[in-house]
Amino acid sequence: MQTRTILATQIDEYRHAMGKPLVYRVHRLILGGSLGDNKTKPLAWAVAIPIDGVMHSLVSVRNNRREWQDLNRLAQELRKLGFVEYEVRNNLSEDA
Repeated sequence: MQTRTILATQIDEYRHAMGKPLVYRVHRLILGGSLGDNKTKPLAWAVAIPIDGVMHSLVSVRNNRREWQDLNRLAQELRKLGFVEYEVRNNLSEDA
């Protein structure tokens, strides 16, 4: 089954059908600049947004999952996108 995705630029188009976003802990896939040290920071935060009950992963224009190292920066991004409420889950150990 293919994972459904959404770009930040598509959010307004689907806002009427969206539920509360889920912020969740993931093993990093993206190596970004000098912050991409997977050995010292193997975990990141990602976002899934329910649209008509189906979860959509927030992705970049290159169709890579958006990842954040800092939960505060992610919260700022969600506010910019118009979300004032979201759920946070950390099912992975900080020491993983």
